[in-house]
Amino acid sequence: MKKTKHPRYRFLDEKIIKRLKGYKGIALIFLVIVTIEVISGYFNPFLALLGILAGVVIGIISSRIFHLQWDEESAQVISNMDRLGVVVLLLYLLVVIYRRFFLEGYFEGTPLLILTLSIIAGTMIGRLLTTIVVVKRIMRRVGL
Repeated sequence: MKKTKHPRYRFLDEKIIKRLKGYKGIALIFLVIVTIEVISGYFNPFLALLGILAGVVIGIISSRIFHLQWDEESAQVISNMDRLGVVVLLLYLLVVIYRRFFLEGYFEGTPLLILTLSIIAGTMIGRLLTTIVVVKRIMRRVGL
């Protein structure tokens, strides 16, 4: 088994670790793209920040898709999807699918793309931060 950087990772299910790495990777890539576009003057920094903040809110709400809990048998934090998680997932998918439709009346071309990327980056940041907070809360509760 490959060594992980943080000692608490051994108490996390592999799916959660992969999900966290994915959130971080997507957020970093899109943040770099948005930053380059803002520095180049193709996009308004205020709108980029607003998109990121809106995405963080969406990410915090959508992080409810996966319910994290402590599993005594494996001595790890695991995730699963409950009924409320399925409802949140469906609502999240509707927002993702129709986001372009909502924004297209106000933006087009490159600004629409960059705003979409900033919202996605913010969403990944929100999901990453919320997952980390919940995992730490669970670990504190079980004494780790």
